[in-house]
Amino acid sequence: MRRAFAAILLVGLVACGGEHRESGVGEAPPKDEPAPKTEPAPDAGTEKTPADPLAARDAEVKAKSYTQKIPGTDASFEMVWVPAGNFWIGRTEVTWDQYEIYALTEEPPEGVDAVARPSKPYHPYDRGWGTETRPACGMTRHAAEEFCAWLSKRTGKTYALPSSAEWQLAFDEGQKPKPKKGLRRRAWFAVNGGDMTHPVATLAPNALGIYDMLGNVMEYTTDTAPEDENGDSWPILRGGSFADGKDIVNGTHEQPQLFAWHEREPQRPRSSWWLCDGPYTGLRVIRRGGTDAAK
Repeated sequence: MRRAFAAILLVGLVACGGEHRESGVGEAPPKDEPAPKTEPAPDAGTEKTPADPLAARDAEVKAKSYTQKIPGTDASFEMVWVPAGNFWIGRTEVTWDQYEIYALTEEPPEGVDAVARPSKPYHPYDRGWGTETRPACGMTRHAAEEFCAWLSKRTGKTYALPSSAEWQLAFDEGQKPKPKKGLRRRAWFAVNGGDMTHPVATLAPNALGIYDMLGNVMEYTTDTAPEDENGDSWPILRGGSFADGKDIVNGTHEQPQLFAWHEREPQRPRSSWWLCDGPYTGLRVIRRGGTDAAK
């Protein structure tokens, strides 16, 4: 009986040992398997969208544009930053209330008397259309350049006429995005101009906020056309005028000054300041970046 009990006890111990081995007792625990990687769910509020280059441009234009006061007067004008060209350009054409201070003031203000002044016009220089916020018109390019010299001396900033390429760049930038309004809503020209100038900034601006780059008055540039058959070289103007059609009132046409605009000039030699039959001419100023101290 004792032998039988010992045999039973031995069988039980063997069975218990097998169960322990199966349960892993006495063995090193298995290494944990790395959890599979999962991508975090996208957060709609933090998704990145492509930068809008026009929005960035418009923000820069807004930040750098400024209003220039003409010291000693109540007159002022706005300058719009053109990032692609690194210059500012007038938001509007130069108006009579700015040009008259230079051209028609009886006594030159102190400190600017060294700048040449126009001769007195011998006919109503505004053609009877009115002055104030209408664009100054009928001056020669020489007169326009002298106005810029006077303005620069008066303000301490360097203002000038644009080159044709600079005018073109400002115009092209103003077409991004392409304007939705038709030409009649953006320009005074032969169809709607009534054969006269109109107050500036009364129609829709371009995408940069610049008014009347097309129509109203043509704008002088520093470029000069090749010599004509008479050996004369005439200034180039851009944008067309209130009297012109779409073939001229556009962003590509370069218009040379015409001899007919002062053919009936009674003065000899002909005036270097006024065009007796050229009420189509005007000007818009620019200020190039880096030409003087920041505003």
